Amino acid sequence: LVTLLRAQGAPPAAPGEPAGTRVQRTLTNIFAGVLARGDVAPDASFFELGGHSLKAMQVVTRVHRELDVRLSLRDVYE
Repeated sequence: LVTLLRAQGAPPAAPGEPAGTRVQRTLTNIFAGVLARGDVAPDASFFELGGHSLKAMQVVTRVHRELDVRLSLRDVYE
C-alpha cells in the first residue's frame, strides 16, 4: 500500500497511524474491501494480509474506477 501511495504522490502515514489524505483513505478502503477485512493500516502489506494475483487485479480495477488512475499489476507487487 505504501508503494501505491507514493506512486500517487500521497505522503504515507506513519506506521500504525490511520490514513489521512483522501487518496490514503480510498486506497485503504479498496484494500479492505478486496481483502474482506474491516480495517487496513496504510503501512500494511497487501500480500501479508492474504492478497494474491487475482485480488491484485481487483485492486488495479478499483483504483482505476475510484481514483481514475491507471496502475499496472506490477505496481501492486512492488
